[in-house]
Amino acid sequence: MPTHPPPLPVWRDRLHLVDVVQVVTPSGGSEVAVHLRASDGTRSSGQGAGLAHREGTLRAAGEATLRALAPLCEGRLRLELRGVRSLRAFDAVLVIVSLLARPEGGEVPYRLIGSVAAPNDDLVRGTVMAVLDALNRVMEGYTPFPDTGAPTPGPETDTSIP
Repeated sequence: MPTHPPPLPVWRDRLHLVDVVQVVTPSGGSEVAVHLRASDGTRSSGQGAGLAHREGTLRAAGEATLRALAPLCEGRLRLELRGVRSLRAFDAVLVIVSLLARPEGGEVPYRLIGSVAAPNDDLVRGTVMAVLDALNRVMEGYTPFPDTGAPTPGPETDTSIP
């Protein structure tokens, strides 16, 4: 008889990617807008701009994601995009991001890495998903989402290495 994995804890159901919009401007720029929704229905959007080449567009997508996340943190966590890269491996396009998350109050910053196989080779959406992959668990301790009664990882309970 096959066994099914247990359902994910409720606290993992926090942020949802609603939409990603990329526009290439006539001046050769790339603008990316990211729209997120929290489990309590709170919506947040962020925009980023860069040059319309691969690295510029990926960086714009990463910055837009961080700007969409910033209001959800309410100043408790400052987020910085350190870098973003894409590469082809194992018949997929992977996006890897490096972030720095600085908690308020001078705590030691978190160095975070996120990665994702870009869906349908969409590097912009893949970048957004990689940022969310890096931050989703860390955001738990810094966002004012309603208490679900489930254990919430945060700086005092997170066992990851900063």
